[in-house]
Amino acid sequence: TCALPISVLAMASNPTLDTDGIDARWATLLADPAKPLVHRAAQGLYVPGSTFKLVTAAAAIELGIVTPATTVSDPTGETVIDGFRITDAERPPRATFDFAHAFAWSSNVVFADIGLRITEARLREVAARFGIGTALALGIDTSSSSLGRTRPMPPSLLASTAFGQGELLLSPLQVAVIAATFARDGDVPRPWIVAEVQARSASGVRTVRRTEPSSLGRAVTPQTAGAVRALMGLA
Repeated sequence: TCALPISVLAMASNPTLDTDGIDARWATLLADPAKPLVHRAAQGLYVPGSTFKLVTAAAAIELGIVTPATTVSDPTGETVIDGFRITDAERPPRATFDFAHAFAWSSNVVFADIGLRITEARLREVAARFGIGTALALGIDTSSSSLGRTRPMPPSLLASTAFGQGELLLSPLQVAVIAATFARDGDVPRPWIVAEVQARSASGVRTVRRTEPSSLGRAVTPQTAGAVRALMGLA
């Protein structure tokens, strides 16, 4: 297992929150439509878009559905699944190419097809290994990410989920953990903010608690993680 930790060095949220006199302003803060009490990085949930293709690619490679060298096709830059039209942000420069370039060129068409071949059950299983579906422990409140509330997913929704749309909702923190997992050879890191807690007394300073790197489990094999890292380099 790779020992690289994931300590949070910086984490921002906007609008910012001034905690001075917060008790007196509590009712106003709760009613504020800008929701300054919601920490966007840890608690905000957003459609991740193509960043989720990391998970779909890992699932497809891990399950033996494709390799980076597998030939795929996207001749028109669009496809229709159960009447739902899926398009690429940019049409790939060639009609056929390998899966590595489907990732590099961010082909929604290819990833929609790959998602259908993975199946909903297996995509949910692999996503759960990355922590999707649970709230990450961080020392502050975090929101639980979600692959999608609809069960079973119709084919059009599964296809959309595979390239990062649909009902998929992730926090920025969850996306960072997913990326760090590939740096750690497929081992999912437990993130933290506070490295050490110290107490000061007349006799000096002593360490009360020290955070040690720990794991949330393995998402994919080191071989799959290495293959996805190579795709990220190509992109």
